[in-house]
Amino acid sequence: MIETAHGPLRLPVYFPDATRAVVRSVDSRDLEACGVQGVVVNAFHLSAHPGAGLLKRAGGGHAFMGWHRPVASDSGGFQMMSMIRENPRYGTVSARGIHFVDADGTRERTLFTPERSIRLQFDLRADLMICLDDCPSPAASRDEVAVSVERTVQWARRCRAEFDRLLAVRKIHNLRFCFCVEISGQFVCKNNLRLISQRPSNRNALLFPTRQLGREMMCSVLQTNCFDKVLGSLLSLFFIFLDNNHR
Repeated sequence: MIETAHGPLRLPVYFPDATRAVVRSVDSRDLEACGVQGVVVNAFHLSAHPGAGLLKRAGGGHAFMGWHRPVASDSGGFQMMSMIRENPRYGTVSARGIHFVDADGTRERTLFTPERSIRLQFDLRADLMICLDDCPSPAASRDEVAVSVERTVQWARRCRAEFDRLLAVRKIHNLRFCFCVEISGQFVCKNNLRLISQRPSNRNALLFPTRQLGREMMCSVLQTNCFDKVLGSLLSLFFIFLDNNHR
């Protein structure tokens, strides 16, 4: 079980997709009546419509939705990366972050950095936050996946630093969590991790804590298969798995 600022989560748990702060065709009362423990929103989409400023003024995602249970926020990295890879007019990717262009609307250019992603998720007052990641194409080569894994690790390090900074600056003491993302392309996760884990600068460098039945468990994206122990995020379906027996 995970204790959050908006109640406990009994694991494993399924989070319905509330991308733009709504689950289609149902409202918050319907979800509660069905026993839904939490929902997942998308920080990238919400930053565009209805806008991060509006949600912040509304008091965050819970107040905006009229939802009193846990909310997880996805960074939106998958959506941006898939759009850019399908059509380069939507932007480019660099070590700094995702340079996204609203090619279908205002044509505004936005640099979506790991730090910006975490700040948006704090403004949403999410209970569970997801690091910005470089999601490779399913058809990516081994070398391309290696680049994506390297970038994801660097971005996760920056996300974690910003997460810790904001907790201190905003004097937030309630239970909030930041999770890293495991990516694989067409390769198994552990093989991907070996592509970069041999580098001295990366070894043992990125630790994300989570609570497991009253004890602290450390999960490193460089050392272990995070899907077994912390979190898996699959497209619009959002699952959390904790290995309670720590196999």
